[in-house]
Amino acid sequence: MKGKSSLLIVTRSLWIGILSLALSGCGQSDPIEIGYVGALSGRRSQLGVSGRNGAILAVEKINQSGGSRGRQIRLLVMDNQGDEETCARVVDELVQKGVCAIIGPLMSKMAPPVINQTAGKNVLVISPTVSTESLEGIDDLFF
Repeated sequence: MKGKSSLLIVTRSLWIGILSLALSGCGQSDPIEIGYVGALSGRRSQLGVSGRNGAILAVEKINQSGGSRGRQIRLLVMDNQGDEETCARVVDELVQKGVCAIIGPLMSKMAPPVINQTAGKNVLVISPTVSTESLEGIDDLFF
């Protein structure tokens, strides 16, 4: 039980830091809408579900303390099903909805579709777990 509690604290702290960074570049509409993209179904859903839960906790904590600079945050959660085509489609949906930031994806193979769908669209993308070297040196807003 202690391990789960520590993981929850670390995950929540990570998301709060990520959200603070992401929200600093958002426009002035109310509320601030950010997206979350992860595998919420399928064989590899454990990471996506855990990440979503951490993001939800971080958003709740920020909103309970008055929001970000007085503005509430709305998290739009999308399931990429661990599939690259689905990932590209749901990221495009988030971009069309006008999100200023996306948290995710959490798997390295999902990163290229996200980068392709957000290229030139001024959307900050933050993934705490993508680690592929194939993304090095690209001039984008993917962190």
